[in-house]
Amino acid sequence: MSKVENWPPPNIDWYYADDSCAIANADCRKILPLLPTVDFVLTDPPYEIVATGGGIGAQRQYLADITDFTDCGFDMGILQSFHSWACFCSKTQLQELLQQVGNRRWMLVTWNKPNPTPLSNGNYLPDTEYIIHAWKAGNLHGGFRDKSRFIVYPCQQDKSHPNEKPIPVILKMLRMGTQAGDLVLDPFMGSGTTLRAAKDLGLRAIGIEISRDYCDIAIQRLRQSVLDFSTPKPEPIKQMELSSYELERSGIKQSPFIGETDGNISEMQGDEAMWQEIHDDLQRG
Repeated sequence: MSKVENWPPPNIDWYYADDSCAIANADCRKILPLLPTVDFVLTDPPYEIVATGGGIGAQRQYLADITDFTDCGFDMGILQSFHSWACFCSKTQLQELLQQVGNRRWMLVTWNKPNPTPLSNGNYLPDTEYIIHAWKAGNLHGGFRDKSRFIVYPCQQDKSHPNEKPIPVILKMLRMGTQAGDLVLDPFMGSGTTLRAAKDLGLRAIGIEISRDYCDIAIQRLRQSVLDFSTPKPEPIKQMELSSYELERSGIKQSPFIGETDGNISEMQGDEAMWQEIHDDLQRG
């Protein structure tokens, strides 16, 4: 856990700062050498993609929104100086980004979208985004329910940034990479989702963003009330395991288990009594 005695850190012209978050409106390459030690980097930098399409796909507004922003890539070498980081990336960036892992442990996490853009153009649907999480031994946190390698959560329809990620997706990665009192950094802050989520979890966070407009949006989000995550959720329905043989005999065509939308382990959805009755009938033969 880093110890930041002075907050916000000195020698930086902060565009905004409060008790837990600080924003620099600058190129991250100029700010990074001035920062104190951070515990976890979580960022969604520009992807290296070709934001074009053919036919009706070429007329989609989202392609116009991300052209010249998303498709420019970034200097992946900036991650090497951090002992623990998680980075969103495109498929074309996976190989080069994995070269930055070095002697860290790592995992490929996927964000799977049940509502992707309904265009394929002879390819797979754009329903998956990749997150490489790299960490030094002893720096993997989170509870059992956070350790799923995939997250299922829908795309946001109303967002202030073309590549804005949903808060639940960011919260899961923060829980995996931090513990109480840690300092988080997002060198490609965008509209401030990482900082907003970090503040909700009681963490300190630094964001760097070259666009003043997006800095202003992030500030508005940070000035909203902190969300309360202390209220316990209702207990999930107890999971019962049916073998493939039992499922076949019961006439069930699909598995009764589905992934929760926040990336937690699979849990049974539906009426517990109904499943118990099926299970008992099968056991009786």
